[in-house]
Amino acid sequence: MAGNLYTTQEKIRIYNADGKKLGEIEVPESPANACFGGDDYQTLFITARSSLYSIRMQQPGARPIGAKW
Repeated sequence: MAGNLYTTQEKIRIYNADGKKLGEIEVPESPANACFGGDDYQTLFITARSSLYSIRMQQPGARPIGAKW
């Protein structure tokens, strides 16, 4: 919702819309993908080679375009 970008490069890296790095989220395994979910889109789900992780975020993620839920 804030326009931030979350990347998966050995850890989750968070950038704002201007490309400034805001922070990182350490993950026990290198992440493969990430998406927001949960009833309020404030849970970041992170997939890795053999595990699924989740973390509660302060800012909600955006609802996917065309989502029917």
